[in-house]
Amino acid sequence: MKRSAFLVAISLTFGVLSPISANAAVKTGATCKKVGFKSSDSGKNFTCTRFGARLIWREDVSKNKPKQQVIKLPKPGDAALKPYGCGAGAWYYRFSNGVMQRSFFEDKYFTSKDPRRESSFHPIRVKAYAAVRKQFNANNPVGATVQTNVSKTFPRELLETLQEQLRQNISHWHEYLPSGSTVQATYFTGSDKEFGDNSKQTMSGPLEDFFMKELEKNKEFNCSLGAGVSGAHLINKGPNEGQPGYWFAASTPPQQTFWGPFYQPHELTHSVQALIVDDIWSIKMPMNFHEGGAEFFGMAMGYSNLAWYSDEVDKRIIEKDMYERVMEIKSKEDVVKMLKITEDNPGPFAAGTEVTNSVRWAYSMGNLLWEWVTAEYGYETYWNILKSLNLTRDYEKSIKDVLGVSKEQLYENASPYILLQIKNALGNGWSKSYKTNP
Repeated sequence: MKRSAFLVAISLTFGVLSPISANAAVKTGATCKKVGFKSSDSGKNFTCTRFGARLIWREDVSKNKPKQQVIKLPKPGDAALKPYGCGAGAWYYRFSNGVMQRSFFEDKYFTSKDPRRESSFHPIRVKAYAAVRKQFNANNPVGATVQTNVSKTFPRELLETLQEQLRQNISHWHEYLPSGSTVQATYFTGSDKEFGDNSKQTMSGPLEDFFMKELEKNKEFNCSLGAGVSGAHLINKGPNEGQPGYWFAASTPPQQTFWGPFYQPHELTHSVQALIVDDIWSIKMPMNFHEGGAEFFGMAMGYSNLAWYSDEVDKRIIEKDMYERVMEIKSKEDVVKMLKITEDNPGPFAAGTEVTNSVRWAYSMGNLLWEWVTAEYGYETYWNILKSLNLTRDYEKSIKDVLGVSKEQLYENASPYILLQIKNALGNGWSKSYKTNP
């Protein structure tokens, strides 16, 4: 008898501790046994709560909410993202109320500022960039008049951006493009072959078939031609002979062409070179002087702050190392050798498969060389060499006359800085990011 009573007591105790019957339904509003008890059913979480005199189940809605995904945005100094699967990264630029803005994305998060301080960059780069921007931002005269020739298919938003930039660039070059002179500007697309071929009033000759075929290809973003194709020169025949001519070809619509801010000032620098040096192609000046100088001044004029300029210089070095390598650069001797290799000048040429890697590297090697020269000798140095070259017709003699050192000594003097900048660009981890970022 005593044993039976004990068993009943145990059974009752277990009955009190059990929160719910195995068959009891757990849903919002259903009766529950004890405040604070929790249960789940069909993936939903419930808590027993007091409602007046009743105890009922209520769904714990907060726990059922999916966790919000946190997207880590790139920050200043990070590698550019690959646009539409393009092999190299790209930032996006635009003008807003006359002010340049940049973003990692095509349509959002644009800003006109960069938080990186001058102390983040080499003093030579800081000084050289500042020298160009001081001239660019000066209160210069209006300069030459622009005669614009535009095809019907050229994207109008891009046209407005290019025209605003051309106005700024002409003002910068007012000494060589003064008021009363004229600059011819032609804008067309890959589908305007007849317009491009027949624009003799603004172009020296027909646009190479290579460009037209590439611009007509159906692709969302072309690594090499995503920002269009451009050129500049002095017009050598017709009613506008002797005038600077600038042209820009965009991708065939509806393909979009993204604005590359350095293209136009780079090409206009070539026009100024030709205005200073008579019959410029007869000299066969080193490519790292001709294209390298245009690259340096074009990049410094094209990007409105030091950090963006530095990013773009580094990115172009990385791209050349990834896709157009000539040799490994590990020492000052390698730099001098590379500077000599990049002197090779094939004369007026069409871009594309005909261009050797040494010619492509001349842009970046020259950029770094004339960056160093500008910081060490001043803004006018490059232009004084050009003016001397017009008289001497001898590049090495003009170097000696203006700088007081031989070309060989110039290369040796600049090589430590150039080596450091190449190492910095290739060592910042961007190469790996270009291969892996989405």
